[in-house]
Amino acid sequence: MITRLLIAASVFWAAPAIALDSVTLGVPEFPERLSILESRSAIAEYVRAATTSALVQAGQPVKFELADGMSVSSDYKEWAFHIAPSAKFYNGRTVLPADVEFSLRRCQQNGLLGEVSSTRSESRKSRSLGSEQWVVVSLGSNADPHIFPDRLAKCPIVERASSSLFGAQLGFGSNYVAVGDYSIVDFRVGHEYTLQRSPLDSSLRSKRLRSAPLNLVFRGFRDEESALTALRVGTIDAFLSVQEGIISKAEKDETLSIRKCSQYTQVLRRGLSINCPEQFIAADVQYVG
Repeated sequence: MITRLLIAASVFWAAPAIALDSVTLGVPEFPERLSILESRSAIAEYVRAATTSALVQAGQPVKFELADGMSVSSDYKEWAFHIAPSAKFYNGRTVLPADVEFSLRRCQQNGLLGEVSSTRSESRKSRSLGSEQWVVVSLGSNADPHIFPDRLAKCPIVERASSSLFGAQLGFGSNYVAVGDYSIVDFRVGHEYTLQRSPLDSSLRSKRLRSAPLNLVFRGFRDEESALTALRVGTIDAFLSVQEGIISKAEKDETLSIRKCSQYTQVLRRGLSINCPEQFIAADVQYVG
């Protein structure tokens, strides 16, 4: 349920943004054994986007996320990345080239980065620091370099040490350590995930997070009628729908709004803005009254 905490000052007559304590989103019921790092389900897309980061963001031109430097060979077959010194995992440890190598190889093995032929670290001279560690990614002869950045943006960077301990359980429940705006603080198998906003001083997007919800809750629903009822009585703030009958009811309700996504239609409390699963940015969740 939405709790209004702070009304930001209105400038040039813009609608005021309201900082949120908690936002709960209803999603289709998900299986008990769900890999947040691997699954393409709506719940996994949302949680992964909020709790992990990649070297770059999707889209053109290439925008950095955990990387702060990049070089590309003339034939576009070799891509090198320098990791931002400010990039830190939830546990406070700095993201190292070894973590990036581990993560990219993991994505290579699971098919997400099948075009990658090898990954390595190398030392490069720097005018200010003497030498810097870069991660170099080599692409296979049949790789399409034009789509590689977008595919790279889907590969979450996780901590190597803890990931090795989790083994085959990596990505299930809360079993991963990554870099994100939020971290998983509680989950009920097959039913609910609760995320809490990361400390502002450890986030790469701290300025944007100041108006983001403190908590994000993703709750599974077996049927959409129950989700619509929960939205109307105020126990959730939005849900995903694929049923025309439910969407039609929502369209006739003046307290609600809808937003079309690629696979779902979002049904939201009027004034609430949440990106679609495939474009989700947790820091952009806001309520404008």
